[in-house]
Amino acid sequence: MDFKHDTLLPDLDPLDQLSPTQSVTPAKLSRKRKHSTYTEHNSDDDQHHDHDGFGPSRRQRPPGAKRACNQCRQQKLKCNVSEDPWRDCDRCTKHSLRCEITADFKRIGKRSQQAELEKTNRLLADQVQQLSRELAVYRSRGAEFELYKDYSHRAPIEHDPALTSGPQSMAQADESHDAALLLNLKQGHDISGPVGRAGPAIPQRKLGEVYLHPETIQQLWDEYYNNYHIFLPVLDPEVDTPDLIFDHSEFLFWTVIFIASRHFQQDATLLLRLLPAYKDMINETISRPPTNHFIVKALCLTCYWPPPVSSTTADMTFTWSGTMMKFAMQLGLHRPSHAMDFSRTRVQLREEDIHDRLKTWAICNLVAQNISTGYGQPPETVYDSTLTAIQPNGKYAHLHTRLEIEKLANKIAMEIYSTKQQGLAGMEENHINIRANIIAQELANINDIINPITHLYTAAVNVHLRLFVFFDDPASPPYQLNLNELYNAASEFLKATFNTGVSLQHMPNYIYQMMLAAAVALLKLLHSFFAEFVDREGGEDLFWETIKAIREMSVKTNDLPQRLAEVFAQMWQVDTERLESEVASNGTKSSDVPGASLTLKRRNRMSMSLVFDSIWRWKDEIDGKLRAEKLETAVQNPTSPQASQHRHSFSNGRRPSNMMDENTTLPGMTSFGGFGGLTLGGTNDLAYANSYEFFDPVGWYLDGLFESSGMGYGTA
Repeated sequence: MDFKHDTLLPDLDPLDQLSPTQSVTPAKLSRKRKHSTYTEHNSDDDQHHDHDGFGPSRRQRPPGAKRACNQCRQQKLKCNVSEDPWRDCDRCTKHSLRCEITADFKRIGKRSQQAELEKTNRLLADQVQQLSRELAVYRSRGAEFELYKDYSHRAPIEHDPALTSGPQSMAQADESHDAALLLNLKQGHDISGPVGRAGPAIPQRKLGEVYLHPETIQQLWDEYYNNYHIFLPVLDPEVDTPDLIFDHSEFLFWTVIFIASRHFQQDATLLLRLLPAYKDMINETISRPPTNHFIVKALCLTCYWPPPVSSTTADMTFTWSGTMMKFAMQLGLHRPSHAMDFSRTRVQLREEDIHDRLKTWAICNLVAQNISTGYGQPPETVYDSTLTAIQPNGKYAHLHTRLEIEKLANKIAMEIYSTKQQGLAGMEENHINIRANIIAQELANINDIINPITHLYTAAVNVHLRLFVFFDDPASPPYQLNLNELYNAASEFLKATFNTGVSLQHMPNYIYQMMLAAAVALLKLLHSFFAEFVDREGGEDLFWETIKAIREMSVKTNDLPQRLAEVFAQMWQVDTERLESEVASNGTKSSDVPGASLTLKRRNRMSMSLVFDSIWRWKDEIDGKLRAEKLETAVQNPTSPQASQHRHSFSNGRRPSNMMDENTTLPGMTSFGGFGGLTLGGTNDLAYANSYEFFDPVGWYLDGLFESSGMGYGTA
């Protein structure tokens, strides 16, 4: 309707005349003012309809109409800007704003909505493009798709917009139908039968650039519960569904997905595609205070199955373990029924919530103890009175048994290794041996429970205990008896790992570390005087079977399991050849002297001192001598027992005297323990006290950083 300047809208409805927005212009206002009033009103009305999306598009303003500047229109304020001649409005002048008028200006609310729609369109276009590529791959393989088989015989679907709307609706329906077919193809559905219209789209989960369809998520969830849950029951299979966990904590959800993808047969590349974004999620999570205990659960799982790394200097597991314990106490999990003491808001806990917090606190201590043992560090556990609520015949009986086992591991670290690392007198040595025998008896009592997983963890703690023999004085009376106990403990543990009924690929990182320690124990024992008293060939078979199992536990090329398995495989060959060379040259072996090849020079990593000491020796004496290529290349063509030409050529540790020529001995090779002391080369400015990496030699040696630092070995 075209309004005249000198009328008072006589044709308006009475209700419109009563509307506060349709005010009557006072008579004293000029014609220009009345025109401006009506114009501004109509303009505001048009904008209102345009924002809501229900009215027509914005009308074209008549020539000469007064307009507000962009800043005032954004704030919906009155504006006195002058266009001809141009003069900034008072508000823009006062606030030093840029006063301008543009024809395509849109308020920020509409622009943000438009940007969101454009982003959604881009994401959908990317998905369509990805599915189209997969469709082309299927077609290139010669697969035949009967997409429209019996399509003409189907009855029309009720309320189908393609049957009731115009050409535009038909085109949209066809596009959605094609998209549904592509999704079905990606999910592996049988589409040879009648094809119906697609239902509502199911939301996908996205981490980084990786999209996961609900069916894939369910497969990964089943993978986790079937293969990983048995080692660390953080979740409840009856309750914790993917959607529920995602609502509680996205970090916990993606942690379960990441762990399940370690050996996911349906998509072998999923782990590596998730790895960068998952690491970013970890760093983002631990950089801010925890919001609920589901974050602690996620950290428990992350520490138990950490992301793969190629060097211990890049391994953050021990750090995450400490963060996990601090987060748990910050949330008050060590006082599960008193959450309000650790919260700024009122918290109402149900009984099942209290039980879940208690279970999470118990699992935190299990994980922290395993991490400390596997990394040779003092434990950060808190075995307080709260854990006594977990009874052997209660709901969490399995956790009670595990807690008893790990409490003994803590006792071993505190009473055995912490004392032995300080040096002992003869009487104190006897006291330590008595304590070790008492703890061994307590382990044996726990092991009466017939459970493969319980037996596995009990055997692992027994290895942790028996490795203290490498700190003993070789002249002490129980020395050889303790060596025999270690050999039996290592053999029993390794056999237990092969008989759990669970694939070795799914074992947690702690079991892999203890398998490594047991294998190195066999390596040292079977190349010492002790080999005369045991079945050496049986021990050799067990060693190589363990090396093979550790390689199978690898989840990424050139990760630590692959690298360390190759390191100790090379050490076995070199030690075998060295001993044969000694026999061939003078008929004697340095290992005939008790303790000569069993001495440790690095004694500050508790039971793991054996592993770290051996890795230092490999770098100094073996790396580059047995095999010319670097370790990164050697893992691609791993050392195997068949590569040793002297395998099965000994009987009870005795070697033939004509196997090797004296000239074939490796330079610099000495007995297992007598390879000199660690000194600084010359006047090197790099001091160990200023570098934490001195305490982490695996990373230095495997990364080749030792030579670049300017340090080297001196001879004693």
